[in-house]
Amino acid sequence: MSAHVRAFALVAAGPGAAALMQAPPDGTTRPLLVHDPGTRRWTRSPLLLLALARGWDPVAIFIDVDCEVALAGQHHRGRVVRRWAFDRHWNRWVDLRSRILAGEPLSPGENWPHVRLVSRTEAVGAIEDALACRSEDRSAESMGGTASTT
Repeated sequence: MSAHVRAFALVAAGPGAAALMQAPPDGTTRPLLVHDPGTRRWTRSPLLLLALARGWDPVAIFIDVDCEVALAGQHHRGRVVRRWAFDRHWNRWVDLRSRILAGEPLSPGENWPHVRLVSRTEAVGAIEDALACRSEDRSAESMGGTASTT
């Protein structure tokens, strides 16, 4: 099953779906973490709408690094990204980042309940905080299981 299909299936199942989410036996729900570059509206927007419709409390966490650091990270992880594809991604990121900093929707009509822009050093802590809060309190800022679309 492709990563995108798996991510959408898990979100569609809703936060209380024990079969797909492998929920703990005590009946509590687990958060669902979807890892995606986040610059593609065609992925973000439907995922948000589905998450809201199924009862999730989604948060979008964006890692803010400069272009050289992003490219170095790609190479360090052994990812080969064609320059034109990276440039397209980077141009979308620059626009998205400016929207986040301005407090605007990520795209017209795309109103995430929670959006965080963090540095690379803050990323793990921000994700852990969101997941910990979600497992303790349904009103916390998280979407949390795991599915990756990268």
